[in-house]
Amino acid sequence: MVGVAPTVTVVTPALNAARVLGRCVRSVQAQDMRDWEMVIVNDGSSDATRDIVEALAADEPRIRAIHLPVRAGAAAARNAALDVARGRYIAFLDADDAWMPHKLSTQITAMQRSRIPFVFAAYLMGNEAEGWRTIEVPETVTRARLRRGNVIGCLTVMYDRDHFADLRFPLLRKRQDFAMWLCALGRIPQGLGLCEPLAYYYREQGVQTLSTGVLSNARATYRVLHQQEGLSSLRAAGCLVSHLTGRFRAQRGKKETWPAPVEGR
Repeated sequence: MVGVAPTVTVVTPALNAARVLGRCVRSVQAQDMRDWEMVIVNDGSSDATRDIVEALAADEPRIRAIHLPVRAGAAAARNAALDVARGRYIAFLDADDAWMPHKLSTQITAMQRSRIPFVFAAYLMGNEAEGWRTIEVPETVTRARLRRGNVIGCLTVMYDRDHFADLRFPLLRKRQDFAMWLCALGRIPQGLGLCEPLAYYYREQGVQTLSTGVLSNARATYRVLHQQEGLSSLRAAGCLVSHLTGRFRAQRGKKETWPAPVEGR
């Protein structure tokens, strides 16, 4: 692909996402900041995802398609997109989620004003039928603070490649995003959190998210803390308790009414 590099590269892994991918893409097309490219990585899907990605790329010149022959996992899929990304800024959006129309412009402005090269934001979790809960974030977070609880939603992250050119996701089956944020915050004093919700994290109707995969996720979090971060067994266990407590509090947050994502042009 030739021409002037876009300001932002949107990284989207897609696994069997035929039912939801259109909603995700429309929320990117609806951005008030138009200078972006979207790299969609079909992670060995067995449904119609490949055909849909190809159709979207044919209709929208800012979309680029990558097809992995077999399922490689979210970390490998995102890394494949990062390997070809051309934008100075990187943003992440999974195929089953969506953004508010001012997400990109708000974060770029905040990043430029603060001179902090890693930005994240609050987001809404739920669905139109059951309502939304606001997942709040602190105004700043350090690596030490993040170890005690992952307050960063992947769908809200944006970072500046001038500071993190070689940043990649560790090839973990779970918690690879948490591990990557820890790596990033090891290079800078702190990340910047925006308190305004900027994204929609969709949950299937009727699914009780608090108990879904708790044991498996807890084990994965502990491994990141103990093996990657090098914390002792006792310190890693203490941080894990803090993680679980924070998750419980966040998901008991107040239910609010918010509009559905804006359709793209």
